[in-house]
Amino acid sequence: MSAPRIGAGDGCLRRALRHTRDASPKTSYVFRLCCVNLVLAGLRPREVGESLAVSERSVHRWLAVHRTAGAAGLASGLRRGRPSHLRPAEAELLMGALRQSPAAVGLNAEVWSGRLLQDYLKRQFRLELGVRQCQRLLARARDGAAIEQLLGRQE
Repeated sequence: MSAPRIGAGDGCLRRALRHTRDASPKTSYVFRLCCVNLVLAGLRPREVGESLAVSERSVHRWLAVHRTAGAAGLASGLRRGRPSHLRPAEAELLMGALRQSPAAVGLNAEVWSGRLLQDYLKRQFRLELGVRQCQRLLARARDGAAIEQLLGRQE
């Protein structure tokens, strides 16, 4: 059994599939279920990937997850991201520091900046991050995101 391949001329269809697949965790889950179901029905992972504009590797990963965790394992879960450079206690200290002004934690400034956070992380935790990464951390922290998520595993 062979699946029709989405050709190069079907860019609009590929975009529509990608948009639908990524629209929500629920549609991503249904898409993964469909891919696994097509393989279980007899198509090869390569054929499924080519037909649905997804990599063969992703189809193999979803099959492995389905074998070990069943259909529930295909649901969008935690995004693992990079492992944390800070232990949980250190992340908690950092959260507390960012809730205060820099002066309150012994720094000679009134407002947090990327460079200031970079220096603070290096001095307090021996953690070296780039200025731009520190700026992103500050922006997310101001939006209420938890620092342990930002420096630890992404959810």
